Amino acid sequence: MVIIIIDLDGAILYMSTNIQFQKSKSHHSQCKTRLINYVHKDDHENFQRILLQVIQTKTTYTLTVRLLDTYRKPIFFTATLIPNIDQENKLISVTIEATSLSEKSELIQTGISDWPLFNHVDEAIFILSPEGTIINVNQAGEMLFGYKQEELIGKNPISFIPVNEIPFYSDKLKQVKQGISQDFETIFSHKTKKLVHIHMILIPVIVNNQLLKIYSISKNITQIITMKQQLQSLNIKYNNLLNSSPYGIFQVNTFGQFTEINPAGREMTGFTKEELLNKNFLDLLHPKDKTWVHRQFLEMIQQKSDMKTEKIVMLHKNDHPIIGNITSIPIIINHKVESIFGIFKNTTTEDILIENLTSEEEHFSQLFNEVPFPIFISKITPTNEKGKFQEVNKKACEILKYRKSELLKKSYKDIIPKEYIPLRKKSLMNLQEGKVTILKSIHVDKVGNKIPVELRTCISTYRNQKVFMTFATYNFENNVNVDYVSDDPGKNLRVLMAQMDINSSELAELTGLTVATISNLRTGKVKKPNIETARLISDVLGTKIHIIWPILNY
Repeated sequence: MVIIIIDLDGAILYMSTNIQFQKSKSHHSQCKTRLINYVHKDDHENFQRILLQVIQTKTTYTLTVRLLDTYRKPIFFTATLIPNIDQENKLISVTIEATSLSEKSELIQTGISDWPLFNHVDEAIFILSPEGTIINVNQAGEMLFGYKQEELIGKNPISFIPVNEIPFYSDKLKQVKQGISQDFETIFSHKTKKLVHIHMILIPVIVNNQLLKIYSISKNITQIITMKQQLQSLNIKYNNLLNSSPYGIFQVNTFGQFTEINPAGREMTGFTKEELLNKNFLDLLHPKDKTWVHRQFLEMIQQKSDMKTEKIVMLHKNDHPIIGNITSIPIIINHKVESIFGIFKNTTTEDILIENLTSEEEHFSQLFNEVPFPIFISKITPTNEKGKFQEVNKKACEILKYRKSELLKKSYKDIIPKEYIPLRKKSLMNLQEGKVTILKSIHVDKVGNKIPVELRTCISTYRNQKVFMTFATYNFENNVNVDYVSDDPGKNLRVLMAQMDINSSELAELTGLTVATISNLRTGKVKKPNIETARLISDVLGTKIHIIWPILNY
């Protein structure tokens, strides 16, 4: 294989020495030589057209091209043109991976049919008459279409092509008969009636200005086409998620520049998509949050920090504050963080109510039993784990089905499943004054019902004592994070773990699984766990199996 790198003007930046091309005067002059000088003149137009498509669309293309060796002799190559794109999505150069078809081209140029050689190549090779009828086919061709050689010889390939593809193929064949090689994709019908997507090259063999025969070289690209269609489907689902989610969903590159933000996010901030795509996410933060958020962002980019859910304050376009919970997830490709995916839940109304509730004793007594969410007040002890509830409001008693006198005899450990206690303890131990810890957990009511809950806890003052004040938001539908569900199970798992502030080691300990198993599921290396593994993880994370793994039908 020959590797060639060219700049956007077609000048050669690098060329491997797998084959002796026409020599330049020096290495320096070779770097200034345009690749088109190595291309056979009859292939100039097609090569330039494909190169332009690669540059304009930033998409990989494959074509057949004749390159000139030291003696100006043309050698047939299958060349794949690959755009090289930097972190800012700018095209900087094009890499060409060229594989020699010299054996085949020699046969084509001489008209010799060396079928023992042809039967040892992977591509399906057909020899067609000047009229387009099959006169020979190799073993790979038999395998590609499911027919024996004797079934194919004498037939026109048109008989294996769907009706809607016939005009396209006929036009390509017409151009080949005029002496012009063709490189294209089409569809053939396999003997089993399944449709096969193929990449086909048609090369005319012309002697004394007369077309003797046509060589057809075909490769099955069905898997590639299917993958492209699946990616398009995922993009449609992803865009539907972005457009329908009530939460702000965004993505930033490793420099912090917005690369995507959904309608809900644009509405929350007051900016248009065009305005946001020209901004750094730090531009939207309240000054008091910029330093520590930027520090955590850098740690995440350097993979020193995992996913997090934090309380932050953003500024609307009109400068009023937007308070919310943000979950940040690093997107890792080839062991490197390529971007950060974020989900922002606007909690401004609730937080203002909580601030009024905790700021003054007068407000507290007025609002404590009137707010629409449960409130738990518990003692702060040296170990942060034994303090019983000092106060609970009516809503907490109503949801958990306890009388107030019963609930005041309990602590947080009594209403949380035992496997969740280490996570709750960790969140309280790490809590600092002036901060809010956010944790997804499970509460168990008096009759044993398990209810998914989001707990927001801060350190406050109650009756002249420092206490933990916890505000609970329950999810009675048990469809935690259903708005975030994607077709990527690894991403779903990372989102849930981030929101519960739980790492791989902790999840492994809680489920009894190995850290390696959790890691493989998080990264997507394993996409379909067995039913017991899926159930253990979903139970600990307080959700349903299909929320993490939509592809499973357990």
